[in-house]
Amino acid sequence: MGAVVVQGCSGLTALELPQLAAVESELDASHNPGLQQVHFPALADVGTHTGTQAALSVVGNPVLALLEMPAFRQVATSASTSNNTALAALTLPALTTVGTSLTLSDNPALAALSLPLLSTVNGDIQLIHNSLLSALSFPKLGSVLGELRLKQDDSLVAVAFPHLTELAAGIAPDENAQLQGALFPALEQAGSYLVVSHNPVLSTLDVPVLVPLVGDLAIHDTPAFPECRVAQVVAQLQPPPPSSVYSEFNDETANCP
Repeated sequence: MGAVVVQGCSGLTALELPQLAAVESELDASHNPGLQQVHFPALADVGTHTGTQAALSVVGNPVLALLEMPAFRQVATSASTSNNTALAALTLPALTTVGTSLTLSDNPALAALSLPLLSTVNGDIQLIHNSLLSALSFPKLGSVLGELRLKQDDSLVAVAFPHLTELAAGIAPDENAQLQGALFPALEQAGSYLVVSHNPVLSTLDVPVLVPLVGDLAIHDTPAFPECRVAQVVAQLQPPPPSSVYSEFNDETANCP
């Protein structure tokens, strides 16, 4: 099928296409005020025709509670799930590759996100303003050829990316009210910046010794993070040192081993 676009259908409560296996260009289910369920049991690929603006968009569906795509494995460009007020959980068990960006934002009921096979995102990962998001699982993610941003996900306590080795742009966790720890134990390339800011209870940031960082390091306005740990992070980076280091309003009373 060339494209699937379902927008502004006020009487639609369920969208089900049980035989749909591939979409050549875009799949867009957005701004449908009564849509409660989206179910594509056989859909594997979005963007099978080269040169098309192939994207997956599920945006602005205020009562959408169920999004099921168990066979979905790749999208040629971007995947966005945003402003779905009732969506409480999202699992894409077969997804391995996102062609450009992955965005989940402003889903106020979203508590759990699981992408167990996702290995490559050829752009940014943006997880922004999902206020109940507390369970985040990316166990196979190895490469992000853009930015990893976690912002205003106020129920996240800890994040871990156990197999992430490559970040082309940088890491930016900021304004996460309950985030205590961010773990990147396998990181080999940290990109051009590491910015950690306005995380009031963050005390642990785990990056490997000798990881390269080609740009800026900023850890600030994070009052539970030991100021002395900033110097340790700088010391363990691969030479040359970061282009700039900025740290302020962290915990200046803590001792570092």
